[in-house]
Amino acid sequence: DLVFHLYLLFLRLPTCASFLFFLSFYLSRCFCCSSSYLSLPVFCLLGPVRVDSFVFLRSETCLLRASLPRMPGREIREELLEYDQAPDPHWTASIFAVWNLIIRPPRCRYNRLALMQDFPTERFRLIDQVCKRRHFHINNSRGVPLAVSYFEPIFPEGSRSQSERACIVYCHGNGACRLAGFRLAKIFLPLGISFCCFDFAGSGMSGGEFVSLGYYERDDLAAVIEHLRNECGISRIGLWGYSMGAATVLMHSPRDPSIAGLVADSPFSDLWELIKQVCFNFVRIPSVVILPVLHIVRMMIQQKANFDICDVSPQAHVESCFVPALFLHGEADNFITPSHTEKMREKYCGEAQRITMPGLRHATTRNEQYQARAAVHLVRALRWESFLPKGTGEKAFESLLKGRVYGGAERRDEIAP
Repeated sequence: DLVFHLYLLFLRLPTCASFLFFLSFYLSRCFCCSSSYLSLPVFCLLGPVRVDSFVFLRSETCLLRASLPRMPGREIREELLEYDQAPDPHWTASIFAVWNLIIRPPRCRYNRLALMQDFPTERFRLIDQVCKRRHFHINNSRGVPLAVSYFEPIFPEGSRSQSERACIVYCHGNGACRLAGFRLAKIFLPLGISFCCFDFAGSGMSGGEFVSLGYYERDDLAAVIEHLRNECGISRIGLWGYSMGAATVLMHSPRDPSIAGLVADSPFSDLWELIKQVCFNFVRIPSVVILPVLHIVRMMIQQKANFDICDVSPQAHVESCFVPALFLHGEADNFITPSHTEKMREKYCGEAQRITMPGLRHATTRNEQYQARAAVHLVRALRWESFLPKGTGEKAFESLLKGRVYGGAERRDEIAP
């Protein structure tokens, strides 16, 4: 009861007092002082988030919206919502639950029906190309099961396209899943290139409790690539990542120089810097408050998910990466600003191109012309022009060169297995 009442009292404190509370906690941790009583409200406040409950802290200059943690045996939602019944929808960031938003965002959940919606049969025809798909699980290096979808074109025995096998691996963003990559399968399969997408640990149908914005996800990617090479006979691999997936691709590629090429769509350059920008631009708190709070967030993530957010820095890896890269970024992206990819392109050790997409924000659907340009980049990086299937594959590639996806996304006829 004492902790609960202290918790409610703390929520009534002005922003300045709240900052001093956090700062005293941070300093006590730095100097190894006893802080058990002080840490109780803080750990309670930074606990598991209830997405249906909010508290609003008002000061003279700002309004902070924070998700409330679950309090066993207590119902505090109605009492606290009386404090402000008309929140400003602009304030969507939560400084007190920021660690939860990093390592445990809402999991993208889907069922088998959604998984089978685009490709309901194991064998299907995409334009004139017969293909097949498989859904299976593999384990990563930590023993966590990863849900994988693999699509491959079928060629006659002894054909030129069967002598070499190429595959594009798609890495989804934070809070997303492998379904986001299914649209790209329809681009690469007519070219005779296999396509693979999977759920990172902590996402979709894969196991795991937390995500790490690339720190452990690169090991998930390494496990998928190893399976494709050893079990599927893939000899040439290209990578396509979006947001967190793009950061993962950039952090993994220096470890595997045999990767033919990569596409990085809207990656962040450094997680620590990104969190500071989000706190300043979206929460609009004074810069002097950000650093003490971020150190608490860093400590909490180390305790809960066993990694340091300061180690999640793609820009520290691109200086040793020689894989041909194409960076994509929306000019109107105010979440991960275009400056992130500009810095990495300048530091990139290998061949790197950068395309900005006018009018596109972070979550805006990418136009067909940009998907086509990225696909052409990967086809050339794979040195696949001489292996394009006669007829359909050659026409599909010519269409991509003109900025169009051949045949459209819906021209597909399923056939019986």
